[in-house]
Amino acid sequence: MIFRVIALLYMAVNAVTDARRKEIDIRFTVAAGILLVLLRVFGFSRDWKLTLLNFVPCAVLFAANRLSPGAVGTGDILVAGMLGFLLPGTELMRCMILGFWLAGGWGLIRRVWKRGGQREEIPLVPFILLAYIMGCCL
Repeated sequence: MIFRVIALLYMAVNAVTDARRKEIDIRFTVAAGILLVLLRVFGFSRDWKLTLLNFVPCAVLFAANRLSPGAVGTGDILVAGMLGFLLPGTELMRCMILGFWLAGGWGLIRRVWKRGGQREEIPLVPFILLAYIMGCCL
């Protein structure tokens, strides 16, 4: 339960900064990472093998960043990595997939309305947060 609350707060703060400034706050990410390590050390932990499997979305985003520069931001990779620590695997995959679908839908809407260019940057974290909230409520 505590990891889900931390995930919600972490995504909420980063969703606001990603939407406003188009960047992820690195200091907040480092602070959240230190908090997670402390929680793991003091007994609030899951199986480490499962936690390592949760880094698959982070690896996929990293590969997309390297293969197509500018397609995925480094901040989005950091968020995927932090969520790998926080959420169970199925929840993480559901959030990432639904977040990508929502961001793609928003991009199509912007494109149809001729308000967004072809190279417009869409912040991903607000859509992942929306997907997480939808997953919790559904």
